[in-house]
Amino acid sequence: MLVGDSKTGYTASYHGLHVYLRLMATLIPQQMPDENGIRHTPIKMNVDADQPRNLVPVDWVSRVISEVICRQHAHGKTYNLVPDHGPTHRELLDHCYDYFNSDGVQFSEASNDQNGKYNENEFAQQFLSNVAVYSAYDKSDPCFDKSNVEQLGSDFQCPEIDKQAIFRFIDFGTIDNWGKKKVAKPEFDSWIESNFDTIESTAGKVAFSACFGLNVLGPGGGQWTISAEPNAGVTVQRGLPTSPDCQIISIDQRINKSLLNGQSGNFWQKVLSEISNRQVSVKKTLPLGG
Repeated sequence: MLVGDSKTGYTASYHGLHVYLRLMATLIPQQMPDENGIRHTPIKMNVDADQPRNLVPVDWVSRVISEVICRQHAHGKTYNLVPDHGPTHRELLDHCYDYFNSDGVQFSEASNDQNGKYNENEFAQQFLSNVAVYSAYDKSDPCFDKSNVEQLGSDFQCPEIDKQAIFRFIDFGTIDNWGKKKVAKPEFDSWIESNFDTIESTAGKVAFSACFGLNVLGPGGGQWTISAEPNAGVTVQRGLPTSPDCQIISIDQRINKSLLNGQSGNFWQKVLSEISNRQVSVKKTLPLGG
């Protein structure tokens, strides 16, 4: 089961372990603390407390996948991306106890029916109803042969999901409002599209035919098809071209600042010059300078 980045706590989606952490961060602060400041969470979990879980951080998984792809001799094998020592339910809970200064969870391998009366309190009802979809995963995790991963080298040992990792996951989720944080405004004041009205005036009447896709990455970017015809000027349409004959230029968001300071003519002249000279290959990044 994938979890967030082991170093930063970052996650792009809140599933699996992160659902449990989100619920704890939401429900535990609602519990009144006792005289010692401890918040009690009366709930009985129908799981084996000492069952290890196959939790793997996304940064490690992506690193191993990239390494296998880049090593030709590593192809044609099965790689089970599992941890060396997965954390147990008890360990994960203890880490959360430390973070939230709470306690009160009990483990029981009895059926949910037998635990029913104990879990009639509001905290238990809210928690269990939100994690019911994961109940099939709570029983056990199989053991996998990871010898092929180990053959990649000792540098590819899976980071442990320890207390500090759990703290980072909770901290990131809190800052990110558990996926509901408003998207930040683009770092550019002007969208690149706002510069398209200068193309015709700066490009003039071109002396060649050209059709290419412009793929601008990052804030303020997007995808467009730019067409040029002799003595007819330039037209722009949203979306990349579908014709295999049309070249595609990808440009990083740190695009030449001339786009935003009134010198966009130089940019378009350079793009059209590159296309007309057929110096830009498919998916090649156009070097625009600073």
